[in-house]
Amino acid sequence: CLEKGAIRVSQKEKTHFQKAVEQTPEIRDFYKPGLQALRHSERQHICCGDSKRLTGSLSLDDAFKKTHPNEPVWDYAVGYNHFNKGDKVTWIEFHPASSDHVAEVLRKLSWLKNWLTKKAVPLHSMTDRYCWVATGRIVITANSKQAKVIASRGLEGPMKQVVLR
Repeated sequence: CLEKGAIRVSQKEKTHFQKAVEQTPEIRDFYKPGLQALRHSERQHICCGDSKRLTGSLSLDDAFKKTHPNEPVWDYAVGYNHFNKGDKVTWIEFHPASSDHVAEVLRKLSWLKNWLTKKAVPLHSMTDRYCWVATGRIVITANSKQAKVIASRGLEGPMKQVVLR
């Protein structure tokens, strides 16, 4: 796991993730190296074996707060260079994890997937996974009806930590 508060040092060359963000007009100015786009308190929920392989991060909330204030915007994108798959994006939503919140998180996921296919094709092609990180206790059990619906939509979680490998 990353040491507490670790942030990837910026690289000399632009990463594939950074280039994909910059090719997307709505978000081009919101790329951050390492995990700098995440709130400090949220970084501890991202675990990776090698912080040098982090290729950047993006806060969609920050990017869209003025232009899409009433949309169910997803929280973050994190780029990571996987040895076998190359530079990929993990989309991360921090949200309470009870059955009362499933519909809201799925609405956010639907919004994200729609936005990616229509306006962020370079990032869409790099997508590895979608993850829901619990902001408190996880009240949804692994074999529940809600968990099955979540999994059927291609969403992992809710979980306490995202592991990048």
